[in-house]
Amino acid sequence: MKATLEGDFNRMSNEDVLALVAKAGPHRSRTFMQTLALWTERARQRRQMRHDLNTIGFNDDVLADFGLSRQLAEKEANKHFWQA
Repeated sequence: MKATLEGDFNRMSNEDVLALVAKAGPHRSRTFMQTLALWTERARQRRQMRHDLNTIGFNDDVLADFGLSRQLAEKEANKHFWQA
C-alpha cells in the first residue's frame, strides 16, 4: 500500500517515519525525493516560525495580518515536518 503524504504520514509515529526514510535508498523514485524536499522546506519554515514567535514576539495584530491567532500559529510551528 502506498502512503500518501497528506494522509498516512500524519498518522505515523516518529519511529515509523524514520524507519521509512531509513529504508529509502538512491533507487527510490523521484516522488520520494520530492517528498524529502517538501519535508525539508516545512522543517525550515516551522523552525523559522518558532524562532519568530519566540524572539521577535509577534503580537496579535501582526498575526491577524497573516490570518492567524497566536494559538494557531504556535500549533502550526510545533507540527512535525511530515504533518501537513
